[in-house]
Amino acid sequence: MFDKWRKYSYTAQKERRHLILKFLFWVFLIFTTYSIVSSALFFTIRMEGDSMEPNIENGDRLFASPFPYGARFFLLPARLPAPDHPKRGDIVVTRRVSPESGAFNSLYDAVLRFFTGQHIGNNAILSSRFSVKRVIGLPGDELFMEEFIMRIRAKGDAYSLTEFELATDSYNIISPTIPKGWDSSLPFSGSMPTIRLADDEYYLLSDDRTGASDSRTWGAVQLDDIIAKVSIRYWPLNRFGSPK
Repeated sequence: MFDKWRKYSYTAQKERRHLILKFLFWVFLIFTTYSIVSSALFFTIRMEGDSMEPNIENGDRLFASPFPYGARFFLLPARLPAPDHPKRGDIVVTRRVSPESGAFNSLYDAVLRFFTGQHIGNNAILSSRFSVKRVIGLPGDELFMEEFIMRIRAKGDAYSLTEFELATDSYNIISPTIPKGWDSSLPFSGSMPTIRLADDEYYLLSDDRTGASDSRTWGAVQLDDIIAKVSIRYWPLNRFGSPK
């Protein structure tokens, strides 16, 4: 009798609709809050590949913050004024836009990650859009590479120094041994002729210089392509802390 009342009662049906709408409202509110926080304050990223070894290993999970370089609200092109700018040695997340990326795919990826606690996402889209790299060259720099080490003449300076002397934090790199007699003019041989960065360009490199998925392949990037600064490695726990 009670079940029939709930089935045919207008009051019961109205209450059921109210509960459904209330549930959907809270899901929307939590998702919106999550999207704002992840696009403006911080988000997590899983390192794919070994291009940043020995400092960041494949599978490491990192906190990255868009705020230092100017937060961009979710799905909106507007960017807040930046309180800081990329410095030499910073580890950053850079955007590598692909034909598959876009507002719909970004929303799809955000929804997947929200409802799975960051464990599942549109990885094909994510991997084509984002890379973790280190800032080596700043706007106006002149730089060249010898034996996989970048040498930089900063804008306004008279002399060139190594990337390690100019970086704000110390770090290590992996540089392969070049076979004897190897032609240094060949691509990715550890040498690179002098280039000068424009006033809005940054040069990003992998810590493992064996590969070439960095500015040696893409060229310099603009500030708008740098979306976040990597701050903390939170997993695995035995290496918790700064990834530098």
